[in-house]
Amino acid sequence: MFSLWRKARRENSAASRLLGSTSLRFALHGWQRMFLKDTKTGDLVEVLGVSDLIDPFRNSVPGRFHAGEEMGEPKSFFKTELVFPSEEPLPRCWVDPNYK
Repeated sequence: MFSLWRKARRENSAASRLLGSTSLRFALHGWQRMFLKDTKTGDLVEVLGVSDLIDPFRNSVPGRFHAGEEMGEPKSFFKTELVFPSEEPLPRCWVDPNYK
């Protein structure tokens, strides 16, 4: 896995831009869950479709709220309304199909 990632980084391909984050590489392989923050409510959202998240041609991503005692029902979240828990925006290559 890491050797493929290094090769993609060397080739400066689209895959290297998409797989640049260590936490994303682990999330893609199911080693940990990925959480983002909803800008409207401030609650954490568990991303259920990481491949949809990194696809710049998709405007929304499946996920569920993690607030309160019960796990929320899955629903669709617009990428424009999600940020990392540290308040950083999503990478432009995940949201802009014209990014080069």
